[in-house]
Amino acid sequence: MKFSLFALAATAATTVSAGRIGKATFFWQNGNYGYCGAVNPDSAYLIAASPHAGVTCGQTVQITNVGGGINNLGVGNSITATVVDRCPPEECHPNHLDLSVGAFQALTNGQLDPPGSVEIEWQVLGGGGRGIY
Repeated sequence: MKFSLFALAATAATTVSAGRIGKATFFWQNGNYGYCGAVNPDSAYLIAASPHAGVTCGQTVQITNVGGGINNLGVGNSITATVVDRCPPEECHPNHLDLSVGAFQALTNGQLDPPGSVEIEWQVLGGGGRGIY
């Protein structure tokens, strides 16, 4: 009986959110503090999200490139990144993730060229703490 309850609790703790379709753009950290209170290198896999995205600081998100960049470079590439910053809601709709340069380049085989955005599918894997308001 104890094993069954433990297994149920472990299953609930690792549940991921349903995938969402959206857009990814990129930003430069430039040695500045992110909304979540840390300075991170541009090479780290980071996310700035809209306060309406339903994610919180510290959550990890799986992101897959589903197309739309120059020559669709990197279609199918997938990364895991961490929410560390806030993207103003007037710039980012709820399914738009603004990624660090490192994360964006990993999805696009190193490209930052215009249009500077790709279509993505993303889902929250876990973690989290303080909300992005």
